[in-house]
Amino acid sequence: MSSNSSNSTNNSFTFRICKCGIPVATKTSWTTQNPGRRFVTCKFYNPDSMMSGCNFFRWIDDDMTNWQRHVINRLVMENKCLKNEVRRHDRGIDENSSDHEAMEVYVEKLENKCNMLTNEVEVLKSEKKRVKLVLGCVIFLLFIVYGKLGM
Repeated sequence: MSSNSSNSTNNSFTFRICKCGIPVATKTSWTTQNPGRRFVTCKFYNPDSMMSGCNFFRWIDDDMTNWQRHVINRLVMENKCLKNEVRRHDRGIDENSSDHEAMEVYVEKLENKCNMLTNEVEVLKSEKKRVKLVLGCVIFLLFIVYGKLGM
C-alpha cells in the first residue's frame, strides 16, 4: 500500500465524531468485497432502512489484496458450511434424544407389564396349589365314601 493510502486510513480513524455531532460507531464489513474490514460511520447508519444519518463513513483498515479477500471469503464460506453441519448434527442429536426418551417410556411400560404379569403368575400358582389341595381332599373323601359303601 502506498503511504498516501495508509495516511488516509490512519487519519480516518482519528474521526471520533460524525457530522451529526455524535460519537461514531465502529463496525465491520462482511461483504465479499470487504470481508472483515473495519470502518467508522454515523450511528444512524442503517443499510437495510436506507437511513444513513449524516452519511459520515471512513475505513479504519487498509484495502486488502485480491488474495487476502479471496482467502477470507473462502474461510467465511467454510465457517458457514461448518456451522450448518453442526446444526444438522444437533438436530440429529435432538431427534435421537427424543427417540431415546420414547424408547425409555416404552421400556418402562414393558417393565410395568412384566411386573404385573409376574404378580399374576404368583396369584395363579397360589390358586393352583389351593385347587390341588381341594382336589386332593375331594379324592380322599371319595375314597372314604366309596370305601364305606363298598364294605
